[in-house]
Amino acid sequence: MISDTRLPRGHKIDMVKTAAIWSVVLCHVAAAPFSGGVVGTTAWYSAVLWTSLAHACVPLFFMASGALLLKPEKELTFQKLYTQNLPRILAALFFWAFTLLNGIPVQWRMNMTYASTGYMLLGHYLSVYHPRPNRSSSVLILLAGFLLTFWGTRLMSYMTGRPNDHFLEGMGVFIFLVVWGIWGLCQTVPLSQTGRKLIGFMSKASFCIYLTHIFFLQAFARWGLRAIDGPVLLTVPLISGLIICCCCAVYMVLSRIPVVRRWLI
Repeated sequence: MISDTRLPRGHKIDMVKTAAIWSVVLCHVAAAPFSGGVVGTTAWYSAVLWTSLAHACVPLFFMASGALLLKPEKELTFQKLYTQNLPRILAALFFWAFTLLNGIPVQWRMNMTYASTGYMLLGHYLSVYHPRPNRSSSVLILLAGFLLTFWGTRLMSYMTGRPNDHFLEGMGVFIFLVVWGIWGLCQTVPLSQTGRKLIGFMSKASFCIYLTHIFFLQAFARWGLRAIDGPVLLTVPLISGLIICCCCAVYMVLSRIPVVRRWLI
């Protein structure tokens, strides 16, 4: 009975984490066509389309964390938090930042701290007190958030004469609607047993993908494989998928090494 009641919750959170990690990669692949593109061109509009959806990535991760860490049946003591959870995150962060990447970017602001806490609490609240949202409502909320983000970005960019990311802020109001809609869909989309296994694998690999995807993004750019060099509407998801496949291959190799699996992915 215990496994039957826990499976749907795990499957739903796995869906959220999978959507979040795909959004992270899409967001970074689309960044160059958006910021380096010419406002009003087809390529730039395509980049705005993908970024308007993908900037839900960070809030989705926080909601998944809140749903997992704050669930009533989970015992999370301060001792476990500070001796197991945080050391593992910091060890992985510093290792990958100073090996594959060029250090840790300083970009966190206080308003993000407030918003991230709110998203964690929201993830907990929705998973416990509203676990079965209406699918149609979720689609409408997602569509509303997407349209407001897309057209708001278009308007601000035309007003300033250059790409403007004001409405693309991950903690903004319009992106909140996108996040809410994606969360709801993840709670209602049916999956086969094979689909659950695939989503479960992606969920487990998400931390490794997050830590290593920039390496492949930069490597592909050096090799001339950039989203901006083709039809952005297609190149962004195709290059994102290729990056995720490479990251998953890295995860499959590294996860076989106990100490690496424990501390670095």
